[in-house]
Amino acid sequence: LSAEWFAYLAFPAFAWIGLVLARRPWILLALSALVFVALDLAYQAVFGDLVVHAQLNMGILRIIPEFLYGIGLYRLGQRVQLTRRQAIGAAWLSAIILLLLMHFKADERVVVAAAGPLVLSLALLSKSAADRAVARPSMLAAGEASYALYLVHMPILIGWKGVNSALTQRPSAYVLAWWEVACLLVLTLVAAFAVHYLIERPARTWIRRGADRLWPATARKATAPRSRPPGP
Repeated sequence: LSAEWFAYLAFPAFAWIGLVLARRPWILLALSALVFVALDLAYQAVFGDLVVHAQLNMGILRIIPEFLYGIGLYRLGQRVQLTRRQAIGAAWLSAIILLLLMHFKADERVVVAAAGPLVLSLALLSKSAADRAVARPSMLAAGEASYALYLVHMPILIGWKGVNSALTQRPSAYVLAWWEVACLLVLTLVAAFAVHYLIERPARTWIRRGADRLWPATARKATAPRSRPPGP
């Protein structure tokens, strides 16, 4: 999270790059790939590990190319228009490819790269009016709470293992039993939705209201032609 904090502070720089190269999404994508390769080589030289494993040391290095990747995908999605069938096919194909790569334990750098087409194809479902299955209220709520899920899953896992190892005198690196995985899944989902609805959404509303007071939007007047009374 500290790495993401620094990345968010640098977000104006990412936004500037996205604006400058708004009409050149392929350059943005190539830039993200180049930065990723350069940072990966540098991280291996200094820390002896892949940059996708940058968690304890210089975690911001793995976020920089991913931010650029996301901006490039967003700009590309603005310029791409698929038919409904093409969008559905692209979503299924990219999802299957990503799952196969993960199942067969492909290089994690390849897995990260393959996640991009999946994100893009899911976004294009909405643009092609093919998102009925994922546009349901329950799916939208799950998507909105996904960041809260990301925030709470690790503290809950660490706390669970820490308490269990203290009570049973086992090392905290033990493998979870199936019933522990089930309990943790339910507990984490409940905690994520609680954080989202009790903290995240109210905070977002408060911030937006404050922003509206500081920078009030210009009201647009209706420009519909007025009806004229019939002449004598």
